[in-house]
Amino acid sequence: MKTHDKIMDYRKRRGYTLEKLGNLVGVDALTIDKWESGLEAPDAEQLKKLGEIFGCGYEKLLPEPEEQEEPEPEWGFEWTSRRHFRGMPLVDINIRPLRKAEGIIAIGFFAKGIVSIGVLSMGIISVGLLSLGLLAAGFLSMGLYVVTAGIGLNLFNAFWPWIETAWAFLTAGSRISPYD
Repeated sequence: MKTHDKIMDYRKRRGYTLEKLGNLVGVDALTIDKWESGLEAPDAEQLKKLGEIFGCGYEKLLPEPEEQEEPEPEWGFEWTSRRHFRGMPLVDINIRPLRKAEGIIAIGFFAKGIVSIGVLSMGIISVGLLSLGLLAAGFLSMGLYVVTAGIGLNLFNAFWPWIETAWAFLTAGSRISPYD
């Protein structure tokens, strides 16, 4: 209970009107009304006088410490290694919905790292439902080397004819081959 609620409660228990309590404390009825509505607060001297009038110590009029509600714990797991390499944690695991894990080794819903495992993953070696990387594995994957159970775009195979054509154009008339 807050101070303004307590002042109103004690005043009503004692049967005082705003004017009568104001006269006893030495303030007007409007000031008592502001205290009870929480717009203003009595100073220390006025609080002591109120405590004497109500027959309780001024400590009883002070607000009670509010009990803080403990936040509902989120399900999942989160851990980040203390060791870092060039500003990135060596390992970052964040297995919570719609949370990101970033590290050399990243495991999480959104994972980004050299080795990444997650629903959406991006890295050199990437494993996930949707994955992008040099070596990518997952249902929807895109990379130079792809292992997929669904739709995969192997960039190496997709771009190899263009690479061969560009190589042939650049090395026209020479004996250099992309297969050497």
